[in-house]
Amino acid sequence: MQSLSCSAVVDGCAFHEWPSSASLLDYMDEGWHELISPRQGATAMSLRGVRMLSDPFRAPGGLMELRNGSAPVVPGSDYDAFERDILAQNAIERVVLGYDIGLQSTAIVHRYLARDVARAANDWTVENWLARDDRLYGMVLVSTAIPEDAAAEIRRVGVNERMVAVALGCNGLGRPFGEPAYHPIFEAAEELGLPIVIQVGSDIASDMPNPPVAGGLPSTYAEFRAHAPHTHWAHTTSLIAEGVFTRFPKLKALLVGGGAAWIPAWLWNVDYWYKMTAAAYPWVERLPSEYFLEHIRVSTHSLEQPPQPERLGKALGLIDGIDRVILYTSGYPDEDWETAGQIATRLPAEWHERVFRTNAEELFRWPMRVTPPQEELVARDAAGGR
Repeated sequence: MQSLSCSAVVDGCAFHEWPSSASLLDYMDEGWHELISPRQGATAMSLRGVRMLSDPFRAPGGLMELRNGSAPVVPGSDYDAFERDILAQNAIERVVLGYDIGLQSTAIVHRYLARDVARAANDWTVENWLARDDRLYGMVLVSTAIPEDAAAEIRRVGVNERMVAVALGCNGLGRPFGEPAYHPIFEAAEELGLPIVIQVGSDIASDMPNPPVAGGLPSTYAEFRAHAPHTHWAHTTSLIAEGVFTRFPKLKALLVGGGAAWIPAWLWNVDYWYKMTAAAYPWVERLPSEYFLEHIRVSTHSLEQPPQPERLGKALGLIDGIDRVILYTSGYPDEDWETAGQIATRLPAEWHERVFRTNAEELFRWPMRVTPPQEELVARDAAGGR
């Protein structure tokens, strides 16, 4: 183990947020303004989900931070702080912007409002963040509750070469992401060469039918964080077993916020049960572990911290090719966000180039890889379609 041993770093997911609901109004139809804007004596509607201020699955310190005794600031909404903490790091080459608490906007019960908030957030990101620094890239935020509309949003915003992935919002249908209902989303993402991003927290909204961890609702924040990888196991197993990567062979997914030490045991388990029951999945043509290594990438955000750091690399190294799966994401400004240098001390030096740069270069749809949508569709039609 040693310090960072690569010259440039790509941060695959740092979180940014809009500072207030009012920030998105200019990007939304006027019909929503009366609902969102505060009336006299009333409080403005939150566009980050209905429970964000009292959510038990958030750090006990709360969602806001104070700056010099002034009004509370939403973490990730201050561009100057982001520039100082992330962009000013010497090795940072590119940063992909995701959403943390803003992801909860896609869980708003009013599905059409959730859809339009995601649209507004995408346009707000392009104008207010990507335009500031050419090292910044965005994810197309979508509300999964209406998959056809989510697919339309991917095609609308995904043609922007600075949008390099699709952030699946909260699990609005309460179903594992491998189910056919989500195929329109995957078709659009594959069409534009955009990987999908699944985050811990996409299942935590109280008004959704699925619990954020197995066994039911936890009562403490510590329980939620300790069990956070549960949703990654469920969604990834579903994507593989339901044949998503057979139907969409170019699609890839990034799992954010659930650590990585679970990978070896989980892969051995799903391979075993596939072998035992393979006849039930005739569309799954290879071992689940093979699909995983080809199509899934796992972020370093919330990467485990064993008492002896070198043990993490040994545990992950039980899977051949794991260095091609792990991808650096800072998770800024979460309470456990880490620089590349901090992560590097827990991973073998020979993995650094792939983890901190190459894997991200291969996963995301960077500008040089943008295919004009019409040319892509013409090429696909000439090949006989899907």
